[in-house]
Amino acid sequence: MTVSLNYLILIVPALLGVAFITLLERKVLSIVGARLGPNKTSIYGLFQPISDAVKLASKQVNSLSGFSATFYYMSSLLMLFSALMLWTIFFSVVDVKFGFLVIMISLGVNSLNSIIAGWSTFSKYPLLGSIRTVAQLISYEAVLYLCLFFIFLYCYTFNFFSSLGASTFFLSICSPICFYIWVPSVLAELNRTPYDFSEGESELVSGFNTDFGSSAFTLIFLAEYSNIIFFSLVTSLLFFTKFYPLFFFFFFFVIWIRSVLPRYRFDLLMSLAWKFFIPFLTLVFLSSVYFLSF
Repeated sequence: MTVSLNYLILIVPALLGVAFITLLERKVLSIVGARLGPNKTSIYGLFQPISDAVKLASKQVNSLSGFSATFYYMSSLLMLFSALMLWTIFFSVVDVKFGFLVIMISLGVNSLNSIIAGWSTFSKYPLLGSIRTVAQLISYEAVLYLCLFFIFLYCYTFNFFSSLGASTFFLSICSPICFYIWVPSVLAELNRTPYDFSEGESELVSGFNTDFGSSAFTLIFLAEYSNIIFFSLVTSLLFFTKFYPLFFFFFFFVIWIRSVLPRYRFDLLMSLAWKFFIPFLTLVFLSSVYFLSF
């Protein structure tokens, strides 16, 4: 009972915070673009997220021709479930010794959710978007796994919290290298600019979630922004020795970069992962294992 209560205490504020985080993002984008943001609902538009939530909840759910209703709704539920599962490492919902395994499983489930979401609509654009998403996620999941392996290897533990604040000579050398590879890989994993190819409006309408609306779209939306909050927090904890204020910096960075960078090319994105990041990290990882074996 206590474990469930602790988990709810963490999850409920995170989900409520997503609403106002979207307001912050719209405000930042409006400032960078020298235009007005949300400012009509209540004082300075503070109640705009509530208005958006009511609008989404009141949308009519249209039945698509030939779509699979079971997989259609299951995919959006699984997306939110896998996003919330990541937060279990911060409480004793699971044994903290398996925190790294929880992250790996959650990232892997995201790829499955995307392909189910695109296939279930029986529509061309969502299917193309889901194929792009799976290719992108699988590529950069491998990069993230290698970065995490570095940290846990040098800390001699797969315990997430035991690795925080650990300091070794080799970790101090490799951590900056991992960080500069980790940041673009996280952006690709989160489908954020400049790597938001799964939702390329000029090519795929809205990507894999084109035919999602009402409650199903809300669940996908909550999952995406919950992942942004989680990875911002994990980045500040893993690479900056529990310096929590950097969480806000990384979250603001994800928002800011959307307003200043154009979309990258998909072929160059895949080449970056398979021709540079993965070979380089694999070589360094194997060299590190060989050195530490003595």
